[in-house]
Amino acid sequence: MATTHFARTRYKGSSTGVRATACVRYILRLEERAQATQRQSREDLVAWDVKNLPAWAAGSAEQFFQVAEHATSPFQIAFTEWKVSLPREMSREEQLAAVKDFLDAAFGDNHPYVYAVHDPMASDGGRNPHAHVIWSARTLDGYERPPERFFMRYDRVKPERGGAENDRVFGHFGAVKATRILYTDVMNVHLERGGYEARLHPDALEMRGFDRIPEPHVYPSDSRALKVQGRITDRMRNVMMHRRQYAPDHHEEQYDASRYWEGRCARLGLTRELSYADALRCIQEARHTLTHHPMERLSLDVLQAEQQQLAAEIASLETYIAEIEAVQQGAEVPIGTLMRLLAGRHLDEGTGAGLRMKLYERDEGYGR
Repeated sequence: MATTHFARTRYKGSSTGVRATACVRYILRLEERAQATQRQSREDLVAWDVKNLPAWAAGSAEQFFQVAEHATSPFQIAFTEWKVSLPREMSREEQLAAVKDFLDAAFGDNHPYVYAVHDPMASDGGRNPHAHVIWSARTLDGYERPPERFFMRYDRVKPERGGAENDRVFGHFGAVKATRILYTDVMNVHLERGGYEARLHPDALEMRGFDRIPEPHVYPSDSRALKVQGRITDRMRNVMMHRRQYAPDHHEEQYDASRYWEGRCARLGLTRELSYADALRCIQEARHTLTHHPMERLSLDVLQAEQQQLAAEIASLETYIAEIEAVQQGAEVPIGTLMRLLAGRHLDEGTGAGLRMKLYERDEGYGR
């Protein structure tokens, strides 16, 4: 079943540049190619590419991000890594096309990045296709800067004298959610156009109303023990039990994701008649709206007040429903309650007129 996984890791500056080198070499599997085969090699790299590097990097992502980490302050973000899952249902070609469209929509030709697609065996015996993306928020604006100036502070008055600008689109409140929505939008377009029933939802299960305990964490050693040695560790056994317990909920979760995507398509104007290019353009415009009009950060007091107001409205509605059910069952209801129920029904019909009632004292049975 297709699952939504979008993880972000941010790395701050360091004088050594070791972390950047390790990250790039890890996703490109460079370390394992250079080492002797003393242990099981992870030959799961299926595709990779480097995009939008400045001329001084000479096409080397390792060199670019090493300089980025070295030249950035320890209190600032030097580079970021995304890890995103790819739907199992898709073919290899469809997965690679979806990744390319997602990254083109996220970065265009303006931001340096390197990505790699891995497809190792999962703990359930199936495949675990996913992509790693290491990128910089520095913007290529047409000015050629040497490496010692590229990561300096941006000069708005004379851009050519300062460093490349850090795009604020990636750092504002709500930027992660906007990118997560972009990721699920692109994947869902490819799933739909490919004829697959699976859909992705950008929100966590808890936010969608599903009460589920998070899956236990496993370490690479647990996965390696299962794949190489055929041995199930205690942590891996807990994961398997967790998946078996919540397997019946998958159908309901997929139904919820499909309903979400139907509403999303209606809001964005996505139809089957649109080409891939037009559909992606609609998705990019939606992301542009989110990133340039970020969500308002609400205080805890405001959230608690809204929660109390919502609880009061729900309680009032439950009382209203209970009173209606009592009338339908023939229970004795005070005349004031009956008038209020009739007025509520009249207003729900949307006529806009006031309710007029004439009660006759001689009609003794009307009080029911």
